[in-house]
Amino acid sequence: MGEDFKLTEFERVLDFHTHVGEGRMTSFSVSQLGKAMSESGVTDAIIFPFGVEGPISETKSLKLVKEVEYFPNLFQFLRFDPKTMTPERLSELLPLFYGVKLHSKSENFDPINPTFFPLYDVIANSGKPLLFHTMVCNYQNTHPDRIVAITDEIPDLVLVLAHFCDCFPGLLDKIKTNDNIYLETSLGRSSPYSICSAVDKIGEDRILFGSDAPYGDQLIERLNVERTKLSYKQKEKILYRNAARLLGL
Repeated sequence: MGEDFKLTEFERVLDFHTHVGEGRMTSFSVSQLGKAMSESGVTDAIIFPFGVEGPISETKSLKLVKEVEYFPNLFQFLRFDPKTMTPERLSELLPLFYGVKLHSKSENFDPINPTFFPLYDVIANSGKPLLFHTMVCNYQNTHPDRIVAITDEIPDLVLVLAHFCDCFPGLLDKIKTNDNIYLETSLGRSSPYSICSAVDKIGEDRILFGSDAPYGDQLIERLNVERTKLSYKQKEKILYRNAARLLGL
């Protein structure tokens, strides 16, 4: 970074993508997250459980709500398996959460199966964001084009594409006219160059800083934003203000 490089001072920085609890191959406690946040200058974070198939994801989400009840800087997202969720149950649960996280590989479902569109309708009607895992390689159900296709049927859905839509060529042209589609920067799928390119295409108002902690390092992921040539105000939007607007903070 160079001896003269220092992190920009912002009043608040919000990480839009972190996991807490026990996963298949790792774990990450609230205290470990807090330590990582302190080291990277992150003041706030969206949290949700690691993914598994079946109703246990819902159970883990509800347990996490109670666990972080007295942490006002942690904002819980609901994680669930669409194959075991009903619109009625989702309507009951959503008021407890700031948004939803879905991962069509971990929970093993086709995101554009019409069976799941009533669930997306419930989320859209709530006005809360849906953070969706995206990845191009070797698994069609996580392909960004497939995820974005949801908004063809439900344009009011606030959709956040995790991992910077896997930097998939041509997708920015497709989403630039839908103000409800956002990009989240986590886990090596973005760079200072690609973030600036996205800002040139869709503006800075629809880009959200995320780390995918513990899989991604919060400080390294933050540096992807910090090392851009963007202005202070543009970085501030990406690191906090855009997320605060979506969450109603």
